[in-house]
Amino acid sequence: MRQYKLIFLSICRLLGAFRLAKYLTRKKFRVLCYHGFSLKDEHEFHPQLFMRAETLASRLQTLKKEGFNVMPLGELLKGLEMGGIPDHSVAITVDDGWKGVHSLAQPVFMKYNMPWMLYLTTYYVENNIQVINIALRYILWKTVVSEIRMADFIPNDSRTYHLSTQAMRNEIADTLYIYCDALDKVQERQKFVNDVADKLGLDWQSCLAIGMFKLITADECRELHEQQVDIQLHTHRHSLPENSQVAMADEIEENRAFIEQIHGFQAVHLCYPSGRYTQEHLKWLPDCGINSATTCKAGLNDTRTPALELLRFLDGEHIHPLEFEAEVSGFKHLLQKFKRGL
Repeated sequence: MRQYKLIFLSICRLLGAFRLAKYLTRKKFRVLCYHGFSLKDEHEFHPQLFMRAETLASRLQTLKKEGFNVMPLGELLKGLEMGGIPDHSVAITVDDGWKGVHSLAQPVFMKYNMPWMLYLTTYYVENNIQVINIALRYILWKTVVSEIRMADFIPNDSRTYHLSTQAMRNEIADTLYIYCDALDKVQERQKFVNDVADKLGLDWQSCLAIGMFKLITADECRELHEQQVDIQLHTHRHSLPENSQVAMADEIEENRAFIEQIHGFQAVHLCYPSGRYTQEHLKWLPDCGINSATTCKAGLNDTRTPALELLRFLDGEHIHPLEFEAEVSGFKHLLQKFKRGL
């Protein structure tokens, strides 16, 4: 099915539909979203979350070749308030702060002289441990072991599992995560992950040595800031409480306080963790000094787009270059509008 989609896009591009769409949507702005960058084989494990630096370079080359105006998101939003922005405007955002954004992505952004915004979640920066749930899923994806006894990892759990499908591997990883997350100290959680990897036959020390599944350090954050990267809010624990305005505000303020230590001013732009937000959040966020917030909903933005519900295109290693061009040109946006009108 995807092959037919790519053939269709290729024909449309050849006939000039991408170029026409770009012209018709020139007054709208695009916001691109990236996450992690692959230090080893993470892009094979989770291509929606991790991308090769080479793929990022090809995306930026496309933006440059097609004449898009890449602007800092904050500057773009200020331009909108003042009455206008350049045609074909694009803002680039990166979520979370995975290790590769400093060592792999930033050199690419600097090569193409393109600004970007980092939405930083700070708990794993502060505690300097791996992102546990993702690390465990990788371990279960990577291991060549075909059967595991849960008692080897969780006391008094007598179950045995056959690792016959990826769904089963993910289920086991999630079970291990629930147990690990309940451990009192962050050092205990990291040790648990290390032990699981060792027992399942992975050379985990080499993964730790290159920073796999870790976020950048505070010093690397400061270096990015010095290189003009705009560091903004993604909550402290990658979670936005839904049932309490006070709890939500505390989560944002803890995130903001850490970031303020890095660049010295108040962060006012937010990215919803995993794209989740409610109507209550939209009411509460202005009281927390939030000027804009990005979602995980696809689409193009203009003056009618609510500042707390900005649309983004989530790019990844799994996206074909033709699909990327269809998105940034606005062709996919116009095609979906046409379908809705039928």
